[in-house]
Amino acid sequence: MMPDIEARRAAMKKLAFLAGKWASEASVLRGPGQTAELSQIEQAQFRLDGLVLEIESVGRRKTLSLAKAQSSQRESKDRFAPLRE
Repeated sequence: MMPDIEARRAAMKKLAFLAGKWASEASVLRGPGQTAELSQIEQAQFRLDGLVLEIESVGRRKTLSLAKAQSSQRESKDRFAPLRE
């Protein structure tokens, strides 16, 4: 028996209100007493002729984050560490 593609497409149309580009602010708990403020952007679009709704989400910190990278030839190691805020 073949799947009813048109019925599936019609069911996916119920999610059409999610399609588009969204932006908002968010707070993320990073650990006990540690929060990060983010700018969040989401883009939702239908794919595969309306059978799949793809949602891409990107969150970026509002404050500048710095890190240091160092390489040691003596130890043959590379290190990458965030700097404390």
